[in-house]
Order: sequence, then C-alpha cells, then structure tokens
Amino acid sequence: EAFARFSGFVFKLLAEAKLVEDQPAVTVFPALLDRNHPLASVRDEYNAVLLESDFLGSSVYQGRGAGGQATASSVASDLGDLLKGIVVKWKTDSFPSNPFDRTELFPVEELVYRYFFHFVTDNYPGIWATVTTLLAENNINIESVQQKWLDPSRPSNLFVLVDPVKEGQARRAFEMIVSSKGFSNDSNFYRIV
Repeated sequence: EAFARFSGFVFKLLAEAKLVEDQPAVTVFPALLDRNHPLASVRDEYNAVLLESDFLGSSVYQGRGAGGQATASSVASDLGDLLKGIVVKWKTDSFPSNPFDRTELFPVEELVYRYFFHFVTDNYPGIWATVTTLLAENNINIESVQQKWLDPSRPSNLFVLVDPVKEGQARRAFEMIVSSKGFSNDSNFYRIV
C-alpha cells in the first residue's frame, strides 16, 4: 500500500485490549499507524506492548519476539526440554478462575476508528459517485480521497480516508461498495490507530 506509506502511515498487525463503557474490547487486526505513533518503529523480529493508563500515561515495552534468533532460541529450548523429559502437563483446574468468564465483550461492530479504504476498480464515469453515495448512505464522512490510475489497461486504485465511525458502519459500507459494478475483491479497508 504505497499510498498509505506516502500519506504518513505504516502497516502493523495489532492486538488491542481496552475497556469501552466498562466492558473489555479485545481485537486483533491489521492497522495503519501514523509514522509518529510509538509502535510505528517496531521492526523485524521485535514485538512491543503499548500500555496507556490515566495514572501512568503511555509506556512502551519492546523486545525480540519472533523470527531469526529469537525463534531459533525458543525452538532449541523447547527441544532441549523435550529431550530431557521435562514436559509439563497442564490441568484445567490448575489455572485460577478467570475473572472475565462471565464478562460480556464490547461488540467489535461498535468500536470507533478512522478508516482507510482502498478500492480496486474499473475506471469509468460514475465510479466515484458510487463510493460517495454508499458512504453517505452509511453516514460516513470523507476526510480525503485520491485516485491512482496510470495505465488504461489496468484497474484504478481509489483511496479514501474517513472520519471516525463504528466498525459496523465501515464494514457495511465497504461490502456495499465492493459488491457494486466495477469493484474488485482485491479491495480492502483498514483501521487507523
């Protein structure tokens, strides 16, 4: 997604856990981060955790988590344990009770984010009208747009950034748009964090 990078964003796979209206909201998703976001500089085999709290503010914890030597070291350690016969069997009753057992998760469809839509489409009159009409029908306001179309024999790329909306609104609008004439299944949309 060259346009995303050009626009000042980087792609990251995020796992997010937060409280929304006193309910836990837990999701894993590909996202666009502003290049100045504390997690934007995490690269290669490194993983990071960003903690945000009213009391402490923001803090980032980073370390090797996957790939290269980190994975090789972990695999070698596991094999060594197996060879020594040190295999731990977990019993379901050995874990403390989960305080969230009966806690209902906050619905993902209700989470609010800005979104980046990338539509791959044929280039013909009215294609933008389809996008703007269906976004408006879902009460989604456009923040910025750009179209990249360099070769008449290839599909066009439409990029749309929108104001914060609920996940359900964004997903519904996206599905309506890509099911319209001239839109490719190669289209996608991402949360902006």
